[in-house]
Amino acid sequence: MDGLASVAALAGDAERAARLLGAAERLREAVGTPVLPLHQSDRGRSTAVVRTVLSEESSAPRAVQGAS
Repeated sequence: MDGLASVAALAGDAERAARLLGAAERLREAVGTPVLPLHQSDRGRSTAVVRTVLSEESSAPRAVQGAS
């Protein structure tokens, strides 16, 4: 899902990227796995895009939506 979030962020769809990042985080929490080192830099870039495009107030609810 982190890869899909990266694609969405690069395509300019920050809202979808935020939801996918939230869903990926929730899935990792559910199965007890960390972000793989291979995906850490992509996840960081995607998160930066989301935060740049969306305000903190509007990105948090989307991440929560993705996590539910």
